[in-house]
Amino acid sequence: MEDNSQLILTRSEKKLFIKILSSFLDKSGVETESTVIETILSKLKSKDKVVLYIDGAAMPDGQGAGVGGVCYKSEKKIFSFSEFIGNRTNNEAEYFALIQGLNHVLEKEIKSITIYSDSQLIVNQINGKYQVKNERMILCYQKATNMLSNFNSWTLIHIPREKNKEADFLSKQGLQI
Repeated sequence: MEDNSQLILTRSEKKLFIKILSSFLDKSGVETESTVIETILSKLKSKDKVVLYIDGAAMPDGQGAGVGGVCYKSEKKIFSFSEFIGNRTNNEAEYFALIQGLNHVLEKEIKSITIYSDSQLIVNQINGKYQVKNERMILCYQKATNMLSNFNSWTLIHIPREKNKEADFLSKQGLQI
């Protein structure tokens, strides 16, 4: 079973952790790649954490699909979306939800994002754990990864459906538009 737990630190805890980590690395003589350290420190220093929850939904007969998502910055909602995307498979709808969410985030010039999805397939394909074999899915995958390359940092995490209720609701609303 995959562990998707994350360490949540307060601002003062982050500052203390940064001081301790920097001091340890200076004194230990451990050679580390500077980009790794910079990435860790930048993630810890970010005060305005932006998270995006996404979901796609499709009718079982293939006669319509919807996408939805909601984005928060420092726990405050900055936007949500719900759209009908025509006749698509459920997996295509999941990718379209990611792509549409990324469009909205990029419009707001956000450069660091944590994305949550209940689609294990999409998460594992984007994170390089699963191969993308279907031709239509390859196009979706390429579009999504191309968009992700515009971010300074991004993380895509699988969550259970129960923890993605708002995006799930919005994607189902998209079916009815």
